[in-house]
Amino acid sequence: MLQGEREITLRFLAEPTDIEFEGKERGGAVMKWIDQARYACTVGWSDQYCVTLGKGRVFTPVYALNETGVAQ
Repeated sequence: MLQGEREITLRFLAEPTDIEFEGKERGGAVMKWIDQARYACTVGWSDQYCVTLGKGRVFTPVYALNETGVAQ
């Protein structure tokens, strides 16, 4: 990896309580994972402790046993 380049891959495992009866992940669990990913990326970029703030909505259902990713 070149100096200054950073890459991160995060994988989250749903707990049984995170899954609704239709097989979809609960929105709160997905938002928690997004917050954890946001924090990890921010700390990696700044090389120091950070506080992150985010606002958003998940419009597409995330189903259990599906891999979902965001690349940037």
